[in-house]
Amino acid sequence: MEFYIERNGSIPYKLQLKEQIKLALGHLKPGQLLPSIRELEQQLDIGQAHVKSAYKELRDCGILTSIPRRGFLINRFLSLNVGHKLIRDCNLLCESVLKRTRQLGVNSSSFAKMLLNRAIEMDKSLPSHHLVTLTRLIGEDLAAQVGKLWDISIPVLTLDELRQMSLEQRSQIRRALTTFYLYDQVRNSLKNDRIKIIPIRIKLKSGVVEKISSLPSDLHVLVVFYRAEFPRPGKNWLVEFANLFREKNIRFSGWVYRDQPGLRRVITSPKYKLILISPFLWTELPEAFKQQRKVALVSFDIDIALLEEARLEFGVIV
Repeated sequence: MEFYIERNGSIPYKLQLKEQIKLALGHLKPGQLLPSIRELEQQLDIGQAHVKSAYKELRDCGILTSIPRRGFLINRFLSLNVGHKLIRDCNLLCESVLKRTRQLGVNSSSFAKMLLNRAIEMDKSLPSHHLVTLTRLIGEDLAAQVGKLWDISIPVLTLDELRQMSLEQRSQIRRALTTFYLYDQVRNSLKNDRIKIIPIRIKLKSGVVEKISSLPSDLHVLVVFYRAEFPRPGKNWLVEFANLFREKNIRFSGWVYRDQPGLRRVITSPKYKLILISPFLWTELPEAFKQQRKVALVSFDIDIALLEEARLEFGVIV
């Protein structure tokens, strides 16, 4: 396929290239090799750094994979069917709007800037797409990760905030992004078939994995939950943690937080070599608890394996 660069526009070269590749996913096949960095540098007459940066960012969000001495190719495991109709419909909408601007004698690029400003204003004042999590600590972290990969800002709602919204407020929601752990709870809270709920997979941050991996085998790790997190999604976490560290035979148990004296007794007990605190509870604990050597925060990263399909279902086309 042919790529092009608008040299007089305000959009950076890297972003132009990323958007063109995303829009071309309907025509590209999983496993298809893209032009090399050198080929695109010569074709577009731009520096290698722009092409390399665009390719690497698309690889980081799961759209591309890279193979040494071969280059970058479309992820073989990428499902591209979700966005075909959406992208086609958006292309038709663009053609219709641009045709109308020509009829009005309006410069298309100027109109696009006006539309962008109005769209950003509407997204801020009346957002229709949200990320729903148990806590703001998790939500803002995950929203920042996804937003960086998708080049958008995603407002966060906690599950409690969602439940407290009026019917009129909920009627504005069109898409809700959430974790697999919370999918059922979000669905039950919304009770609206018109709202599409898109689950994303999360995984333990590498720092937490390294901390647990450094422990000797056959030890006991305690995960402390706030009452709202147990049994769901707490029990799901325990199962995944046990599977992740099966080879080390580390036992994971859950404990529901009641008060600080109880937590202090648990921390000082020799039974547990590591105590993981859920994000919901972490924000309420005094610094004295957080600074204990055997205490750590349970924190998560986005698993990018299924994120590209979620992007299209969430309605993010570029």
